[in-house]
Amino acid sequence: MVHARRRYRPRGSPRQAAARELREELGHVVDPEALGPVVATSSGTWSMHGEDFFGHDSYFVLRVHELEVDTSGMDEEERAVTDRFHWWTPSELASATEPVVPGELAPLLERLIGGDLPAEPVVLPWHLPDNL
Repeated sequence: MVHARRRYRPRGSPRQAAARELREELGHVVDPEALGPVVATSSGTWSMHGEDFFGHDSYFVLRVHELEVDTSGMDEEERAVTDRFHWWTPSELASATEPVVPGELAPLLERLIGGDLPAEPVVLPWHLPDNL
């Protein structure tokens, strides 16, 4: 599942943002139109360095058979908050002892893997703290 975060100054459509995030954070290049439908959303506020933001995340379906992660497109801030990558199975997500964000991701993933795409995007809980 791919997500796109739109800040109060969005750059492009949610589809374009998701494709850009895939390229920058994972090194995976995909045409925005290749992304499936928006299957979930999440929105809320947070503050960083004294500036307030409102975010609206859109989650898309994208099936890939193989993906080699390339983080060379990450900026310094992204590198500072990323310590590893791990591909999770639905059962691993459901039984994780560490925080998984957004919440309620495991049941949604089970549903999607089973081929049940929601008619309307599922609303997931907001996941960023007010102050970073």
